[in-house]
Amino acid sequence: MFAKDVGRFTTSDPSAKSINYLRPQSWNRYVYCLNNTLNLVDENGKWPTETHALFINLAFKGLSTAERGAMMLGSNSVDTLFATGGVIDVPITLIISEAYKHAMTPAGMTNEDAIDGADSWIEDGLNEALMNGKNGNV
Repeated sequence: MFAKDVGRFTTSDPSAKSINYLRPQSWNRYVYCLNNTLNLVDENGKWPTETHALFINLAFKGLSTAERGAMMLGSNSVDTLFATGGVIDVPITLIISEAYKHAMTPAGMTNEDAIDGADSWIEDGLNEALMNGKNGNV
C-alpha cells in the first residue's frame, strides 16, 4: 500500500517472484520498481516495465518479433505517457487523470470514481479490439 502523504510504500510487495538474486535491491520487498520510480514503472508494483517485456518474450515465443513488439507497445502505453516504457518517458502513474488505469485512487477522486474509470477504460479497450477484429485491423 502506498501512503501518498509520506510518499512511501507501507506494505511489502507480496510477490517474491520479482526477486533477482543478482540484483540485491530486488530483495527489499518494500521498494517499488527497484526504488527507481522515475525510470521503471509498473501498474501493480510487482515488476518494472523491463520485466513486462521479458514476460511477453518468454510467454509468446511462437509469435514473431513484430507481434511481440506490438504487445510490448500496448503494455508500455499503459505504463508510460509516450508508450516507450523507457527512462526518458513519463510514468503514467504520475498523471492523476490516468491513475485509475493503475488501480490507484488519487486525492480528490473517490474509490467509486476510480473503479468506474477503470471499468470504462477496460470496456472501451475491449470494444475497440472487437471492432478492429471485425474490420480486419489486427
